[in-house]
Amino acid sequence: MQDRADKIIKDPAVRVFLAQTARLTIVFALVFYGTDIITAFRSSPKAVNFGWEKNIPFLPIFYPVYYSVFPLYLLVAVILHNKPHEIRLLTRRMTACIALAGIVFLIFPFRNGYPPLPENEISWITKVTSVVAGRYNMLPSLHVTLTIVIIQAVWIKLRPLTAGLMFAWGIVLVGSTLLTHQHHILDVLTGVILGFSMNRFLRDRGKQEDGKYDAG
Repeated sequence: MQDRADKIIKDPAVRVFLAQTARLTIVFALVFYGTDIITAFRSSPKAVNFGWEKNIPFLPIFYPVYYSVFPLYLLVAVILHNKPHEIRLLTRRMTACIALAGIVFLIFPFRNGYPPLPENEISWITKVTSVVAGRYNMLPSLHVTLTIVIIQAVWIKLRPLTAGLMFAWGIVLVGSTLLTHQHHILDVLTGVILGFSMNRFLRDRGKQEDGKYDAG
């Protein structure tokens, strides 16, 4: 068992994934939470939502789906384990999305426009999510954007049935941002546009890197 663990840790492709993930995490933390802190010191942002969105139910049962974006990303290491250049490409796309979204967050900061929850509906996970998800980084929804970028990167590698299940997972995951009252319709739509656009405009130009397993 120890030998197998050592082999996995020393696998050059795994090192690429870990290195890229570390860089991506730093960029996300600096941009996402940095813009949120900056906005907190500015004038109070407005909400951007349709009046009928107040009728969208709050369903805390969807919190596990909302947070399933993390294991979704970890699947990249499994599905693209022998494609380090594709891992690099994916993280470049994700980094570009985060950077572009950060610019929008600063120029057009918005707050959550859902009515406050009754005290008896505020659980520990609701409180944690209110911190993790930030306060003003609403549009575009990076949760939606990154979900789309990840799924597009891996689902073409899967068999039809598995790809279909992942596609369904993605739809439910996107919907969970509404059903947990973390985002509004316009946030989701702009997140979808950013995700598909990035995959279109930042194309694969590194197939020659297949043999390069350095962590850079």
